[in-house]
Amino acid sequence: MWRRWHETGAPLDDGEYQGGVRVGRWTLWHENGRKAREGEYRNGEVSGRWAEWNVRGERCDPEAPGARLAAEPTEARAVAHPPPEGHGPLLGGLARRT
Repeated sequence: MWRRWHETGAPLDDGEYQGGVRVGRWTLWHENGRKAREGEYRNGEVSGRWAEWNVRGERCDPEAPGARLAAEPTEARAVAHPPPEGHGPLLGGLARRT
């Protein structure tokens, strides 16, 4: 499990890598510590619809007009793979294998 944190100390995102690509379930968090998105990666690609929550922790309706299929989470877009040895500065936070 890899996890990064916001500068506030709240988690930013967490999930697994295999062969340098994201796989399995990933969770992204708002800076206030509430869950923002959760969904699946397959072979490094976003798969299907992701569940989303607003900053107040209220679930966003994926069937509502304007709902979108999952896209690469913007919070983690700058990171292609975990840093060597599981540590390093990323988007103002740190990443490490938990």
